[in-house]
Amino acid sequence: MSEHTSSEWRPVVLPGAMRITLQSAEGRAYTLSLYIPETPAPATGLPLVLALDGADHFAPLASIGRRLAKRPDATRVAPAIIAAIESDPPQQRRYADFTPWGPADAADAPQAPFGAAEAFAAFLSERVLPQIARRAAFDSARIGLIGHSLSGYFALYAATRLPMISTICAISPSLWWNQERLSSALAACNLAARRFFIAVGAREAHPTRRMIERARAITDQLAAAASEARFTILDDEDHASTPLAAAPAALRLLTGQLPHT
Repeated sequence: MSEHTSSEWRPVVLPGAMRITLQSAEGRAYTLSLYIPETPAPATGLPLVLALDGADHFAPLASIGRRLAKRPDATRVAPAIIAAIESDPPQQRRYADFTPWGPADAADAPQAPFGAAEAFAAFLSERVLPQIARRAAFDSARIGLIGHSLSGYFALYAATRLPMISTICAISPSLWWNQERLSSALAACNLAARRFFIAVGAREAHPTRRMIERARAITDQLAAAASEARFTILDDEDHASTPLAAAPAALRLLTGQLPHT
């Protein structure tokens, strides 16, 4: 056997990636994952992409971002710091953290706690972003937030609570939860400096949740108030595959390399 050959399996490591456990003000544990590219940061810092549902989305986003940023002239994805936050254990607080109020239909209320999104937004502002800043130099004018499904709903809500977020990507947002309350909250905010990207899969048609119709409607509302609001329907994608299919376009906008049209 060659000295360079081993019969033992070894962990796969994403270069530049690390993680830490954070405590919220309420004493709840969260895992913060962070990818820092090797590219030297400009004086203003690199763009920061903060992903929600980190257990599902950190590794794909960091890997796709790392690959595409090797040729930014062709891919239009610039090198960026990619972070992700997830409750510990994962998936335990999705309804609580990602919903600011109850569902429009009481029948949709889960057995789990819900309605604590304002506290989660404060956690992102007061603990997560400062923790990232202590480890990586990011551009405070280029902070993006990306969420999928219920966390996509929260990403849109975050526009009303986190003024430091300049770009928001909501992938297959769960607008069925309570679109009227969210629309009212967004209408009450000054969104003139914000950019939005909303994507949904063509196979996400649903007779009652109306994923595609609702996503189009919220984009129309945002387009009238925001600096930019883009909407796309991804052919042949469903609720599970849409985040992966949307990642390149989302990263173009989040890293500031998507030209206006």
